[in-house]
Amino acid sequence: MTQGNQLNLIVGLNGFSFLVVNPENKTFQAPTQVDFAVADYRKTTEEQYWEAFLKYPELTRNYEKVTIFHKNAYATFVPNELYDEGQPELYLQFATKLFETDSFDIDEIPELGVKNVFVPYVHINNFLLDQFDTFEYHHFETALCKQFQKIAAQRSDKLALAYVDKNLFSLYVFQGSNLLFNNTFEILKPADFVYYLLFTAEQLELDPEQFPLQLFGAISEDSPFFQLAYQYIRNIEVATVTTNSHSLSQLEARIFFPILNA
Repeated sequence: MTQGNQLNLIVGLNGFSFLVVNPENKTFQAPTQVDFAVADYRKTTEEQYWEAFLKYPELTRNYEKVTIFHKNAYATFVPNELYDEGQPELYLQFATKLFETDSFDIDEIPELGVKNVFVPYVHINNFLLDQFDTFEYHHFETALCKQFQKIAAQRSDKLALAYVDKNLFSLYVFQGSNLLFNNTFEILKPADFVYYLLFTAEQLELDPEQFPLQLFGAISEDSPFFQLAYQYIRNIEVATVTTNSHSLSQLEARIFFPILNA
């Protein structure tokens, strides 16, 4: 099963998800989401990961390549010409609370001429180093941005794309291949979602009756988030993701969309 296959994991403090990718025929296996929904303060994050690794045999096999994507709000895009490699913390200190023990990493996004400065989960990386011979890691927003740009580059108008996942959603606005805006917002209810959409539209002078918005992630037309947003943004749609794999539902394809071709 694993000969030539790749393992892509999205990791966070409250759970993780993974997908087995066959890069030759562009098919996907074992789309799985692991949710640490019930807080157990007797267990460390590493212990929760270890229990999950014991449960899912796909995580203990050998792979041609393993790629980790850190998913959190501790990331920001910086134009190459403004980046000071000696002080990466400068770009995050006003956006989130930082600690002296935080480390910083950089993803290059040459398609946009920017760097994604982010705080990785070092303790999760250390756990994964004990599980895999080698792996590379990036921030989730790097993969998401690259996939969104491919969609936007096929058209010339302004296009908004959002990825919705539990209590966070990421919003991007492109015109052609040019990135005009991106941010990640915390949302607890549908009204939060609509507020940030309309606020961004106002700042960018986008007409809610006109501008197109495509939704990815854990959302469907039955979602209260979509249903409320549709009352205010008329040209909104849940994206259809085309894959060669019959093993993925459309919802799974939207959830794993950023890492399908990573």
